[in-house]
Amino acid sequence: MGKGKLVGVGILLACIVSALAYTLLLYLGYGSTLTIILVSAALFVLLGLIGWVGWAIAMAPTSKPVKVESETQPKEIAGPVKTRKGRPRKKV
Repeated sequence: MGKGKLVGVGILLACIVSALAYTLLLYLGYGSTLTIILVSAALFVLLGLIGWVGWAIAMAPTSKPVKVESETQPKEIAGPVKTRKGRPRKKV
């Protein structure tokens, strides 16, 4: 698994664990009923979006490495080759 996929899975798992921990703490007596409902809904939407980004990163295809041309290959000449006198060569 690539580095990007591991980061994506980590984000997704962190969001799931955060949502579960937050729900557990609020329902154990840390907040009123209205606060629990409203803030939980907002947090779940936010964590759902962040989790979706993590999922998208984890499931994205890995990119292929970029091929670098060696410096020993000849480069293309942009125009006619000039002679020593500065004039273009005549075609024979």
